Amino acid sequence: QPVPADVAGTTLLDLLPVSLAQLDSVTVQRSPTITGGRLAMHGMLHLHTQRRVEGVRASASHYSGNEAGDPGPFAFTPAATPNVDNNGPFHQLRLAFGAPAADVDLALRRWADNLTDVRLRQRYIAAAAPAPPHLWVNHLAPTARAGFSAVGARHDVHAGTARTTGTFFVPAPREDQSLATRLSFVGLSGSTRPEAAGSAPSPGALTAAYRISAASLAMTRDGAMPATLEHVRRQVDGGVTLSRRAGAARVTGGVAVTHRSFDDAPAIPAEEAELEGDVHLSVAFDGALAPTIGISAGAGIAGIRGGGVASFTHALDPRTRVGLTAAGHMRALGDDGAWIDLALFGLGSLASSRRTSLSAAAEWSRLAAGGAHVSVTATGRRELGLRVIGAGRAPRLPALLTDASPALSLTNAELGAAVDLPFGGALLGGAAYRFTMPVRGSAEIRDASEMIPQHLLDASVTLVPAFDIRVRPALHLASPTRWPAGTPDDDARVPAVTRLDLSVEKWMFARRLRLQVIGRNLLNDVERYHPLGADFRLRVFAGATATF
Repeated sequence: QPVPADVAGTTLLDLLPVSLAQLDSVTVQRSPTITGGRLAMHGMLHLHTQRRVEGVRASASHYSGNEAGDPGPFAFTPAATPNVDNNGPFHQLRLAFGAPAADVDLALRRWADNLTDVRLRQRYIAAAAPAPPHLWVNHLAPTARAGFSAVGARHDVHAGTARTTGTFFVPAPREDQSLATRLSFVGLSGSTRPEAAGSAPSPGALTAAYRISAASLAMTRDGAMPATLEHVRRQVDGGVTLSRRAGAARVTGGVAVTHRSFDDAPAIPAEEAELEGDVHLSVAFDGALAPTIGISAGAGIAGIRGGGVASFTHALDPRTRVGLTAAGHMRALGDDGAWIDLALFGLGSLASSRRTSLSAAAEWSRLAAGGAHVSVTATGRRELGLRVIGAGRAPRLPALLTDASPALSLTNAELGAAVDLPFGGALLGGAAYRFTMPVRGSAEIRDASEMIPQHLLDASVTLVPAFDIRVRPALHLASPTRWPAGTPDDDARVPAVTRLDLSVEKWMFARRLRLQVIGRNLLNDVERYHPLGADFRLRVFAGATATF
């Protein structure tokens, strides 16, 4: 199932249409594309779920260790602290039943976060005597999915909820507050594609796909400022897509509608809502170039948007392919609000009441002798109409956007290369490198762009010395970054990251039991992603998964 990747802010994993317990792998598409009736300028994620089982399948897993997480770039985090947020243990249960015409998949995930830094725990002495040895934040996420075939189509129903309870430190009022959140979702989707319904494809047949989902996020926060805050977000999303082959082309079109409501008490006494809709049309041609052209346009209470994407691929020879992709997108908001984009520069806050994005990408790939695959990509992006309202000022509240804020622009270039090397039946390797730099833009935008690494390198080797053993070392390199504002120093630099990881897996009892040990940052080098964040030193994670 595809999920758009160019979303603003943090993406909650529990909002995915499938449970993490049902996920097999994830691939990243960096080129622009139309998904769900809307243009995803930064690409999308492809979620590959585990195959439907025949009969009954049950599995349970437990993972634990000193795997650490950063609670965030807040001012209260010590500048040279050890692990400040211990993630785990993780428990996961899954029960699946499959038949030719229907299947059911149930999953339950439970995990906890644990503050491990003594200086953070000491802040709770006034609230509890003696101070608790650990401060736990508990998470519970049950999900269910059912699939069946009826009226010539494949249908899937998914539902779930995710609950979080615990005590957090809120940097703005600088106090500890009890936080309880509940995220619930339910959805129904279906497709008349012959392969989805389990029948043979028919040339020229009209295929249809539909989806409808509803999600609700409710948060209750208790503290002194304010005493109680109830924060509710609701969203209903639906769409229909039709596709049919016409001669040497396949035509796809459809509509998508989204309704959102906001209810914040006591900050916003009355409920606010917005409605938006999109239409999309794309044509994919056959032939040597295989061009694809797509357009998408939408409107809502907040404003209008529209864009298009065009791409083609050409086979220079049976082993070599080249491709080009060009896309453009415009979004204009009304006077009621501003679009906040946290995805462009990580934690840098950017906003725009009228924004235009242009993108062009070229790719060359070749299947070399011995099965090795090599690819090189070059991407250029142009962003117009940006307004910086708080780039790099994580410990402070961002300034409000005003009409007097200057409109800024940025031209960004990105170069990537990847290679997959099948050394042999028992040895696989791969590496990917990405170089990003601002070509042209204002000083504010260029400073914000330095908060992300300019050079990134990921390399790994998978060794299978025996049928039931797998060893995978991985290397991650990131260049230094600079955060120009919002820190005690006007020019705070984060050192380069050199992280070596190692995963060892062992299967036993006819592969019904899997044991895994993961070592992160085996070199015990400094790993820090924000000047006010945590240092991630050596971490060890161990777990077991049983399948019946």
